[in-house]
Amino acid sequence: MTGSKHIEINPTLLLSLGVIYLLSVALFGFMYFQTDTPSYVNATKLLFGFDAEVDRLHRLVKPSALLIPGLFYMLFELPVIYGLFMQQFCCYFLSGILLYNIFLELFKDKGKAFWGTLLLFGCQPMAIYGVAYLVDGLGWFFGLLGIWMGIRILLISEKSYRHFLWVGFWVGFGFFAKESAAIAGLYLGIHILLNIEIGWIDKMKIYGYMGASFLIIVLGISYFTQVYFGKSMLTWVEFANTDPTYYSWKTCILQTFRTIDVYWVLVVLGVVQIWRKRKTEFPPNMLLHYMLTGLLLLVLLPFVWPYTIDRILFMMSPFILAIAVPAFDLFKGKVAWVVVVGLLLNLGVTFGIYKYELAGWLVKGSLIYIGFLVLLAFLSKREATPNHLP
Repeated sequence: MTGSKHIEINPTLLLSLGVIYLLSVALFGFMYFQTDTPSYVNATKLLFGFDAEVDRLHRLVKPSALLIPGLFYMLFELPVIYGLFMQQFCCYFLSGILLYNIFLELFKDKGKAFWGTLLLFGCQPMAIYGVAYLVDGLGWFFGLLGIWMGIRILLISEKSYRHFLWVGFWVGFGFFAKESAAIAGLYLGIHILLNIEIGWIDKMKIYGYMGASFLIIVLGISYFTQVYFGKSMLTWVEFANTDPTYYSWKTCILQTFRTIDVYWVLVVLGVVQIWRKRKTEFPPNMLLHYMLTGLLLLVLLPFVWPYTIDRILFMMSPFILAIAVPAFDLFKGKVAWVVVVGLLLNLGVTFGIYKYELAGWLVKGSLIYIGFLVLLAFLSKREATPNHLP
């Protein structure tokens, strides 16, 4: 698989994602219509010349997310919310395929790639905002697409750094769907900077190619929205920084926790495993830089992003969850239980909170998961211990 020019599609993964998707729909179907949904519907209609309300939230400055729903509305009179649903549905499964292939390259292990991918879909932001009438899934998809493209270019034997023009293009296009697509540029920037196998001249070439195509897309789309709608990305930045939202540190920490909920326990165990095996199985550079990107996002996002909520912070989860994957080694033969029980706790607790306003269940769910993992680790170690009795 290393350096493969082709993307691998795992039928079992698709089937598993289908089951998780149906579970998410069953639990959170009542949250399909979000407070942001009307603004995307209105902006889509305005983009294609139909009458609609004023674009008060400046969705038109990010038109990439509105193209598919708008085309279906214009050509087939399909309601915009259904176009948003179709877009989210496709991005849900495509994101799973991309993350699986990213983890396959980073860990060189199909089992870890499979279960590591399912971790992402067991988190509440994906279960809610990845299936609702929104555009979040499209931003996550473009971010993962850029990461996969960059990794593939760096690993193939006959590479041309000009291929990074395409990475910059797609990340730029995705940036105008949802800003979370920019995570690809952050990871690749860090990896290329720290990679001692790439000379400084080549580093500058990569940055130049990727940056030039990204900038062309950004300037082109900004010019289009400014000319036709009188607003650009700068309009959105000004609006976001004056929007009356206030978060205390306590709220920021809680929202960060909510990105992956009980799976933070696995992240802690993953850090312990990496430290324990640092002399024999230290992560290779590409994986290490991937993990470092997650830690960097964890530290910086609350300071640089105007909206510090779980739905926005979720962009760091594909990186953070990579740190959790080494923890699988503690549960030989029982990784499925680790992932599935965590998924059920995440989604079950979230359902109770949003549907019935249950209090204190985040702590209870985490304690239940810790207790379960302790028991599972004990059983795994006991089974691995040879019986010396005659």
